[in-house]
Amino acid sequence: MGGAGNAFEDAVHPLLPRARRVARRVLAKHALAEEAVQEALLRAFRFWNGRRETEVWPWLRSLVIRECLRASSRDAAGYRGAPAEAAAETPEEVALRREEHAEARQALQGLPDGYRRVLLLRHGCCLTEAEVGPSSDCHWVR
Repeated sequence: MGGAGNAFEDAVHPLLPRARRVARRVLAKHALAEEAVQEALLRAFRFWNGRRETEVWPWLRSLVIRECLRASSRDAAGYRGAPAEAAAETPEEVALRREEHAEARQALQGLPDGYRRVLLLRHGCCLTEAEVGPSSDCHWVR
């Protein structure tokens, strides 16, 4: 593979578990998530320019998420692996879901900054508790 291939592998290989976690959370279907990660890795390799180590995870994560969105649009069952019969929501269900999302956003915005940061890092960025802990100023995060 040469020098560029080795640099790519050295930088990306440790990030694969995180990439797979992100894909599984977005898609919920294991096979579809694996496929999205593979497509993202191919795209990453194609556009690899010896990125700095600090840039690799955010860049790879965005590629994985984009591939997940592409995969979900191709998937007949719909986004997040919902069953086909559940994909056709009634207007009332759509309104209820939007209301629940608005309430959750409002509750999240009402949290102190440190608590909100922990939730966003853990669930929005798919980081483990061990990864969130050092970046948090909250004493209760391990």
